Amino acid sequence: MDRLACVNVIDLPLQLLLRRNPGWQERPVVVVDRDQPNGLVQWTNKYARCSRILPGMRYAQALSLKHDLHAGTVTDEEIAESVDEIARLLLDYTPVVEAAHGQPGIFWLGARGLDRLFRSFERWAKTVAEELLDKEGFYTTVVVGFSRFGTWAIARAKRGGMLVLDEADEQDRLVRRVPLEALHVDPNFRDQLRKLGIGRVGELLELPPEGVRRRFGKEALLLYRRARGDLEMPLTPYKPEDDPEEHLSLGAPETVSTKLVFWIKRYLHPLLSELERRQDKLTRLEVVFIYERAGHDKFDVRPAEPTTDEGQILDLLRLRLDALELRGGVVEIDLCAHTAQAQTEQLEVFVAKKKRDLGAANRALARLRAELGDEAVVRARLADGHLPEASYRWEPIDRLDEAQPDDIELRPLVRRIRRRPEPLSHSRLGLDLDRQRDRQRDRQDDSIELAGPFVVSGGWWAGGVHRDYHFAQTPDGEIVWVYWDEKRQRWYRHGGFE
Repeated sequence: MDRLACVNVIDLPLQLLLRRNPGWQERPVVVVDRDQPNGLVQWTNKYARCSRILPGMRYAQALSLKHDLHAGTVTDEEIAESVDEIARLLLDYTPVVEAAHGQPGIFWLGARGLDRLFRSFERWAKTVAEELLDKEGFYTTVVVGFSRFGTWAIARAKRGGMLVLDEADEQDRLVRRVPLEALHVDPNFRDQLRKLGIGRVGELLELPPEGVRRRFGKEALLLYRRARGDLEMPLTPYKPEDDPEEHLSLGAPETVSTKLVFWIKRYLHPLLSELERRQDKLTRLEVVFIYERAGHDKFDVRPAEPTTDEGQILDLLRLRLDALELRGGVVEIDLCAHTAQAQTEQLEVFVAKKKRDLGAANRALARLRAELGDEAVVRARLADGHLPEASYRWEPIDRLDEAQPDDIELRPLVRRIRRRPEPLSHSRLGLDLDRQRDRQRDRQDDSIELAGPFVVSGGWWAGGVHRDYHFAQTPDGEIVWVYWDEKRQRWYRHGGFE
């Protein structure tokens, strides 16, 4: 009997949502189909499940069970892109990969003969799970067994880890003990079975097939027949399509940006037509200019949302070329369209209540990126650092997501921080601070407000740092964030209030 494996990227949409919002890792979180009070809960994490929040509930109902519940949507494009990346990675470990239709995160792998190549199925499965975690950051369950349904059901019930089944009978015994709730079945079907005291696959298989179809419908009968092994089919190998490319030979060297745009426009139309035929949309257009003498320039333009709108892409291309300094005459151009599967338009949450147009903001960022480069659009990400300037880092941002502010009891006072603290040695503010500091040492009262010090010290392994931070009010009423550097014997301005 051929061996196969099921890889379950556990709750893939939920992992994508948590990757986007790392601050939610230890909080109750659900994925909803639309960001509206009547949106359906589709995926839940363990903290939400502890409050009896289950898939199939309305978001408002779930919120009544857990008032600090966090929710978000994950677009079909995000899921399709991740499924494609995972499938491509899995092809490095088996020639046969099938992504389950309609079940994001489920993959079946052909495992025939791989135990000899990797010395054992355990070693092969462990390698696959580790690669998905290290390269993609996904937590998975890998089950090696003998049938699609058997490996799938066990992988759904076993959240995390790896299991290799040596006998088909062992697989059947485990499948019969799998809770139906773990299989993500239709909530109505699940609730009806629960009323009848049926909660596991084995109990479902005890029912007569005709009774299942008559009482619960065709979908229930389909699940029933799959569980019995009546619909076992060979795997359908995943065949990734290469991104469409075009190569342009200009004949004579071209140095005018406007004419280069027209050259690209001539080939962009058939490129986009090919995407429409494949029901894909363009996420990024990669462009390579090859110069007459030597060398090349490589850049890309990225629309705010996946699109096949030629006008939008040409607009971004013009902005990028206006900012690009050509190094000579361009004689050849390579175009490569990176794609995502086209889906129906995603509904926005609370559309009527929104005052800000997120789509417009993303289009504006796409234009900034095209004109000024990728490094011009960044966001601050918190980082582990002792000094204030080391407690965050800048990272590129592709698109804005819906704001999900955390509830905090005390808002930070400092709203602006300088990348490099400004020395105040010869400024009026610096002299005032010197006088005020001397008066504080002498315990004299003064009308100048100076709150502190708040000491930050450390870095002894690199010479040591000792800073006395203060909040100071300047004579014109401005409140600034300053510190006294003990090592340099100097005041610095580090931030301010708003």
